[in-house]
Amino acid sequence: MLSSIQKMVVDVSRAVQTLHQSAEPVESRTEQTGTALATQLDIMDMSTHIATAIEQQSSVAKEVNHNLHNIQDIAQTSTERAIQNRQAAHQVAEEAANLERAVSEFKS
Repeated sequence: MLSSIQKMVVDVSRAVQTLHQSAEPVESRTEQTGTALATQLDIMDMSTHIATAIEQQSSVAKEVNHNLHNIQDIAQTSTERAIQNRQAAHQVAEEAANLERAVSEFKS
């Protein structure tokens, strides 16, 4: 009976040793999986930052586009007013010439 208990102890000891040996690769794989998961989370975080930056750049681009349209409208209005001012100045010059002729006729 003692020999049978000793054999069982040896068998249990071998089984425990086999379990420890088979657990080592599992632990290693678990660490590798944890590392891979951490890397994926880092990549997801970076992707989120990139997406946020793209949204911000898109918003800025829209604002710049809007401002450029406003500048274009202002430039167009300024050009139109400059043309009107040139025409008004030409009319004032013609009126001044007419007045000068009228005054010169009146003096004569």
